[in-house]
Amino acid sequence: MNRTEKTIALLKIKPLTTRQISEIIHCGMRGTLGIVGKLRKQSLIHICGYRRQRQGIAAMWRYGIGVDAVKPPPVPCAERSRKCREGQGVEEHAFALARQRAKKWKIKRDPLVAAFFGSK
Repeated sequence: MNRTEKTIALLKIKPLTTRQISEIIHCGMRGTLGIVGKLRKQSLIHICGYRRQRQGIAAMWRYGIGVDAVKPPPVPCAERSRKCREGQGVEEHAFALARQRAKKWKIKRDPLVAAFFGSK
């Protein structure tokens, strides 16, 4: 059984992302993308949905004839920041504010070091 047949057998059971397929059939991402592209050209697979992952939005592939699912819009940066702040406690919020203040500080040169090595 070659990798294309393994992929078809897996996608008949349940929908999977390209990364999941590559891990199961022990193939690199480039090879898996080639297999998925070939099956896609032959209209043997379709996108049944999308899954949000750490790297972004991944397509869930399914075997059979069907209409591709609509890709959800990306989450705006402001909404991601708001969600992150909501999950923070009081201490984490104070630490984040202190980190922002520290970025604005200008470091002063020590006068003794300047006397020995000269100014810039």
